Order: sequence, then structure tokens, then C-alpha cells
Amino acid sequence: MSRVREIIFYGKSGDNLQNVTDKLVQSLIKRGLYVTAYSDYDPERRESVAKVHVRIADGPIDVRGPVIAPEIAVFMDFRLLGRAVEVSSVRKLIVNAPN
Repeated sequence: MSRVREIIFYGKSGDNLQNVTDKLVQSLIKRGLYVTAYSDYDPERRESVAKVHVRIADGPIDVRGPVIAPEIAVFMDFRLLGRAVEVSSVRKLIVNAPN
């Protein structure tokens, strides 16, 4: 079984989070990698938080369910840092923040 890398993306509705992750996933698939990704949305209608769970591997991915301990966490909005419980074990944190 190949090593599975896990990434979680956080954004608000309207941040184009789905488009960004779709392009990433398509690019990785074209490189010959196996990828699983799914979106998770809060129930609120306005300013809802969206999460996209992504897994990447050289071979088939048998793991299902949400990403619990990601290697990388990407925040499209820095104000979401306080809402993320999965980032305690993250190795790399990428945040879109103002200067």
C-alpha cells in the first residue's frame, strides 16, 4: 500500500474553493497520481464555511471519510483559523492573509 498524503482546504462560500481544489485534483490525476476529494459544507446559507478533504497517493486509496490529521492545511481566509480543529497535527500551514 502506498503512502497517502492528506490535505484539507478551508474557505468561505464565494472563495472559489471548489474551483481551486478541482484544478489541483485534475492536475494531480494527469500526473498519474491517485486522488480522492470531497467537499463538506456548514449548514448556514450565508458566509458558510466549506472544507475540502483531499488524499493523494501513488496507488489506490482505500481510506474513506474526513481528513482528521492532515499534513497540509490551506486557509483561503485567515479568519477561519480559529474554527479548524484538524490543524493541531499539521506540518505545513498555508494562509491567505493580508500584509
